[in-house]
Amino acid sequence: MRSKEKCVKRRLLIVVGLILLLCLLPLSACSEEKEQEEEPFLYTFGILNPEDPIVELTLSNGDSIRLELFPWLAPETVENFLTYVRESFYDGVAFHRIIRGFMIQTGGFEERDGALYKKTPTHATIKGEFLQNGFTHPESESVWAQWAAYYNIYLSHTPGVISMARIANSYNSASSEFFICSADSSGLNGGYAAFGRVIDMQSMDAVLRLGKVKTHDEEVYYGAEINPAEDVPVQRVFITSAREVQIEVPESTLSPSEVPWFTFSY
Repeated sequence: MRSKEKCVKRRLLIVVGLILLLCLLPLSACSEEKEQEEEPFLYTFGILNPEDPIVELTLSNGDSIRLELFPWLAPETVENFLTYVRESFYDGVAFHRIIRGFMIQTGGFEERDGALYKKTPTHATIKGEFLQNGFTHPESESVWAQWAAYYNIYLSHTPGVISMARIANSYNSASSEFFICSADSSGLNGGYAAFGRVIDMQSMDAVLRLGKVKTHDEEVYYGAEINPAEDVPVQRVFITSAREVQIEVPESTLSPSEVPWFTFSY
């Protein structure tokens, strides 16, 4: 009788153990999934060409983003961006559209009376410097421009790359608005004008932090315009200043073989 009771208890313990194991498995899987999500992306940073302009965006949350621009790759796009920088146009504009796991967008809206309105005036729109718009590498004496043209190289929309925003069905509609990729967005390659990239992990961290901010669940009005509900940040972050800066460039800059963020074809 006692032996039979032991057998029943043993079976009961086994059943309870199996139930606990089954309960813990989903938690373990979630934990592993979370660890995979938080595993840092292996980035490559540095200055590609010491002659390239560097622009620093100082943000209202205390962060800053430093970008190397590539005029030898997208000359009109870079000149357009620098024009707005030199005119202090970007001072006070908000990051008005943020899509988690994709990009952060700014360059077009400022705050007035607690609401965001289109900032004006802007300059004429520019030609979209990307393949789908018939853009090819311009002739240039720049070694980097010749390298890009020879190998038919374009900048891929990888994390940290800056690109011009535009109207979806209008290739030549880019003006002042731009976005920075917070994740691999190579699906945009060939259809948007990428023209620079962050130069260090501090800048990339700022992009990643901003890319994770909470966004509204309902429609939000920016002046007279309704913006997509899921894209509008709850807590506004602004560019307090955008300036060209001079930095000490290391003697050893990046070589083409070390740069994983260029693509040879689309």
